Amino acid sequence: MFNKGGFGHERLNKAIALYKDGNIDKALEYSFDALNYFSKTKDPEGLCRCYNTIGGLNFFSNQIIKAIDYYMDGLIIARKNDLHFEITRIASNVGSTLTEIGEYDLARVFFAESEEHMHHEDVKEKDENFEASTAMAYINLLSCTCLEDRIDEAEKYRDLAKKYIDQKAWNNTNTIGFNVFSAYIEYRKGNLDPTDQILDDLTKQTIEDNGVGYDIWGSRKMLFTLLMRVNRFDLLKVLLEDNEIQAAKQGNPRINAELNEMWVDYYKALDDPEEYAKHCVRYVEFIRSQKKEDNLEIARHASDRIRFKENGAGREEALVRSLLDPLTELGNRYKLDMDYRDAVTDCISRGKPISVGILDVDSFKAANDTYGHITGDEYIKKVADCVKDVLEGYGGAYRYGGDEIVILMKADTHTTADIAQKIKDKVEDLNLPNEAATAADNVTVSQGYCVGVPKFDTSLTTYMYEADIALYEVKNSGKNNYIVTGL
Repeated sequence: MFNKGGFGHERLNKAIALYKDGNIDKALEYSFDALNYFSKTKDPEGLCRCYNTIGGLNFFSNQIIKAIDYYMDGLIIARKNDLHFEITRIASNVGSTLTEIGEYDLARVFFAESEEHMHHEDVKEKDENFEASTAMAYINLLSCTCLEDRIDEAEKYRDLAKKYIDQKAWNNTNTIGFNVFSAYIEYRKGNLDPTDQILDDLTKQTIEDNGVGYDIWGSRKMLFTLLMRVNRFDLLKVLLEDNEIQAAKQGNPRINAELNEMWVDYYKALDDPEEYAKHCVRYVEFIRSQKKEDNLEIARHASDRIRFKENGAGREEALVRSLLDPLTELGNRYKLDMDYRDAVTDCISRGKPISVGILDVDSFKAANDTYGHITGDEYIKKVADCVKDVLEGYGGAYRYGGDEIVILMKADTHTTADIAQKIKDKVEDLNLPNEAATAADNVTVSQGYCVGVPKFDTSLTTYMYEADIALYEVKNSGKNNYIVTGL
């Protein structure tokens, strides 16, 4: 529950209570009421919590794309306003959602973002269960790397999680997840015998927990995988029968589908054609019924979304305006940060390079002093228009301050050099007079670029530092040119 008062938080608290009672439709209604309220009062923290709650409700309704959509709305606002506590929560939920659909590499990016902000002082002050939350951040990374079979990385996160687990008593559910993934690591390293008592203990511990929230359901799936690989069919039968009981209580269609897939795999491994065929038919029937249910869910959530959009008219337009520089209509620093994170996520998953450039108008102070600030502003706008025209279809441009423009592209060295040359030529073709300039009698630009394939912890600052060095070299070599360097 949120401790803050006021109409918005009251509605949100009610929504969470309704969710716990199993009334997701009503919980969504109260959440949208809170969202509209926080939109009108321009409360970024309240908005983040609303988007996170609505994302969670959609996730538990098996509306995965909608869940990610709402989570990302909240995460963007949290990043823009440096709300570290909200970033840790929402980024973690995005990672968990991506894990559920098998996007483990991308999920790790968001889990890493959550873990990074977890150590901020603001989070330590707000989170009464800081040690447990930090351990959970590492367990998320542990589970993700286990599912990818990145065992060396998984070991690192296991050890980090254990350090925090040892500092604070944990509930049974979190301990199960940690123990199951730890056992999986030992299995992959060849240190786990199929007859080890730990498998019996883990199965017993899982069943005694008596729950299938998504946190523990992930542990149950990993335990199923582990028992399948070591052919412990006796324990598998016990686990699956208990999964049936708990899934029936949960009533979640995604869990039911995954449970049926487990039965199919189990009977296939046992070479039992009769039971295998029966569960295959059951699965097909389930998919057919789920398709109808999905259509109803889509219609219901679409109407909720429309209602919010209509009530919050102008919100999207205001958000767009808040991300633009008013003089040039280029993106501002917030927009640059948002777009960089999106580019990193995409380029990591595809192994492609990012190109970051810094463009500086040569002798701009001289132009301001000679022709006045109004003319100087006009020069900046015209240079910005040139950059936008050249970059169309390649990337984005952002006013970083004064006469500096940052360029962000998903491009290799060759493409970057080609873009830089086109910008240089297009600015020269403007023929804007600058008699006091040292490079030419008209306005010119110097450019420095850094190109490289990012890692999930590569910051924008890393690229900009190298691009700035390249720009400095151009400035010292006569200006009106460009240099492209590597990361």
